[in-house]
Amino acid sequence: MLQWIRDRAQGWLAWIIVLFITVPFALWGVNQYFQAASRVVVAKVGEREILQAELERAYRAQRERLRETLGERFDELAPDEIALKRQVLDGLIEGEVLLQAAREAGMRLGDVQVAQFIASNPAFQRDGRFDRGRYEAFLARRGESAPAFEAGLRGALVREQLALAVQGTALVAAAEVDEALRLQLERRDLVLIRVPVARFAEAAEATEAEIARHYEAHKDRYREPRRVKAAYLELSVEALARDVQVSEEALRQAYEEGRDRFVTPEERHVRHILVAVPPDADEATEAAARSRIEAVRARIEAGEDFAEVAKEASEDPGSAPQGGDLGWIQQGIMDPAFEKAAFALPSGKVSEPVRSAFGWHLIEVLERRGGEGRPFEAVRETLAEELRRRQAEQRYFELADRLATLAYENPQSLEPAAEALGLAVKTTDWFSPEQGAGIAADARVRAAAFSAAVLEEGLNSDPLELAPDRMVVLRVIEQRPERVRPLEEVRDEVAAAVRAEKAAREAEALAERLRGRLAAGEDPQQVAAAQGLAVERRDGVGRDGGGLSPEVAEAAFRLPGPGAGAVSWGVVALGGGDRMVVGVARVQPGDPSAADAELRRRLREAIAEGRGRDELAGLVGRLRQQLGVRIFEENL
Repeated sequence: MLQWIRDRAQGWLAWIIVLFITVPFALWGVNQYFQAASRVVVAKVGEREILQAELERAYRAQRERLRETLGERFDELAPDEIALKRQVLDGLIEGEVLLQAAREAGMRLGDVQVAQFIASNPAFQRDGRFDRGRYEAFLARRGESAPAFEAGLRGALVREQLALAVQGTALVAAAEVDEALRLQLERRDLVLIRVPVARFAEAAEATEAEIARHYEAHKDRYREPRRVKAAYLELSVEALARDVQVSEEALRQAYEEGRDRFVTPEERHVRHILVAVPPDADEATEAAARSRIEAVRARIEAGEDFAEVAKEASEDPGSAPQGGDLGWIQQGIMDPAFEKAAFALPSGKVSEPVRSAFGWHLIEVLERRGGEGRPFEAVRETLAEELRRRQAEQRYFELADRLATLAYENPQSLEPAAEALGLAVKTTDWFSPEQGAGIAADARVRAAAFSAAVLEEGLNSDPLELAPDRMVVLRVIEQRPERVRPLEEVRDEVAAAVRAEKAAREAEALAERLRGRLAAGEDPQQVAAAQGLAVERRDGVGRDGGGLSPEVAEAAFRLPGPGAGAVSWGVVALGGGDRMVVGVARVQPGDPSAADAELRRRLREAIAEGRGRDELAGLVGRLRQQLGVRIFEENL
């Protein structure tokens, strides 16, 4: 099931898991882990309260994800605060609705499956293997215990399990797939005549009156936002590390002290059969479970296939359908008793019954790998980089505190801090609140530069942590007010725009004249030749365009099919001002029988996916009504 979830999670379902992993604290439940002080309720789903603290954390995380995705266009394209908060709150509500429904349906996920999901997450791996140190550092950054995190993750995965189960019920008839294939595999024979705007550009002129009218009508195009230049000091671990020298003695000492690190972790590919035992089981229940696992072991010793027996007898819902296969496991992530037995077994052997916190297991080791050490020379560069970075990090945190203090104590200048810390004062290029280069590409830098304290009062900014290992302090040294650039300054730009518009209109007019003559039945070769243009024919063009521009391909498949002995004609504008006269001479419907099994499967899945999303949305809507959802607008 976990692999199925990984393969199929898309859209907001994948966002649930990503958000859960990246946002401090469990946002999708585990209410008891939030501090009691943050009791402002923004919504209720049934009896479950969604707190303002949860919403704020989810909102900040989603805002940062959008900032990373949109980059410099974040301010232009991101929703405003209220709209984004409502989107995030809807996500929290939908997540809680699905979680409650999943629990009601008896869906659950075992500890083994949660452990496997964590171990397979790249955020917790080093060199492709689970690294407990990374996992513990992740938990420390969140200020959260492993049980709390894992409980919340379990909820997120169970919700997704339900969502995928609902989406997986969508049925698609063979006739629907055939119809989609007819469209998907449709081919069209095209006749193309390109009208280049360049042929009209040279003759296009812009009079003073036209320039003035265009300027007045489009002044916003020539508006220049308020701009500033900033001086700044930059402190980074990367820069500090370049100056760190590491001795041979230190390298060898680090190798000896950390020799275990350079041993490839031992792993076992295992499968198991579980007879579950409740935590509060009495002696009779315990004895019955032990008898059942012994009986299962006897079947395997008698020659039955382990995987087939596991499918029938194992009570681990996550692995039983796969014949008990748990994949590759490392030490430190499974139940201690289970792990001890698994790592003691030779390959191909089945263990005696093993008692874990979950019940009785039979374990079979299919393969073993790892345990080899790497020589010093093979890891020398890795060690050198680590030691340089470690020393640089120590130095960074020392200097970061001093930088903050010096910038605060000398608010009108960066020079004292630069001299004391040996940093160079750097200068940005001009940038606006919406756009900048270098450090000004970061929205936080632009926001600081245009804050009242920095821009109006002329103070140093607070230290800005652009990354966990990179910090800047800045001050504005020059500024230009917002203005509409005067006509005399932009006259050449305006004149060029007027000429370009005139040339584009001429190209459009000629293309339309050609289309009219062609639609009346004139010969394309003669019509094009009369204007010094060429005719291009493309037969059998599919929906992928076959190398044509997206605009032409879209227009070709938007045009109606031609009548008998005729061609269907249209005109499309291309980038740069050119026009293309597009003719559809023949439409050949796709043949569903020609589709291979893979294409048929992909189309069926695409149709089912769309239908499944609709069904899931309908389910969420019904569940919201059923459970009762209240939103406290005054607390948003």
